[in-house]
Amino acid sequence: MSEIITQEKPKSRNHNQQEARLQARIVRLFSERYPDRRGCLIGTFQNTSSYMDGAKKLSLGLIPGVSDLIYFRPSGEAIGIELKYCGSKHNKAHILRQAQWLEKVPTIGRFCDNEDDFFDIIEGKGGGITPQQVLAYLATAKGSSIVWDSKKICGENLEFNV
Repeated sequence: MSEIITQEKPKSRNHNQQEARLQARIVRLFSERYPDRRGCLIGTFQNTSSYMDGAKKLSLGLIPGVSDLIYFRPSGEAIGIELKYCGSKHNKAHILRQAQWLEKVPTIGRFCDNEDDFFDIIEGKGGGITPQQVLAYLATAKGSSIVWDSKKICGENLEFNV
């Protein structure tokens, strides 16, 4: 008889999966903290699995650069929150589109890489990284991609979220 050998699947370091986990944690924590605000935090599901999936989503209204989450405050303000996983690598052109959308469309737009910043953003306590800070960083970054690092983007001064 032959023996079936199973091997534990190595953990993926794919930044899309890491960002998806961060988003899932944030959505869960939000629903626990604010059960009365159900429906006010919306995921936009921008990732596509193939060229055909992307074409289909574009035909249904997908807009490249739209933030991962949109939160509607009780006042009606829309807050766009683009999630990034620390240490993840991103194409500069894609980050540029995201920063431009965050600047142009929602009342408030922020990049966010942790749960605490997320809650500071939606509770009006600052938090996150502004699209203007990201645009300034992109203008000086060399190459066609960047590694997400809040300290570098904010110039080591993490009191950037006023």
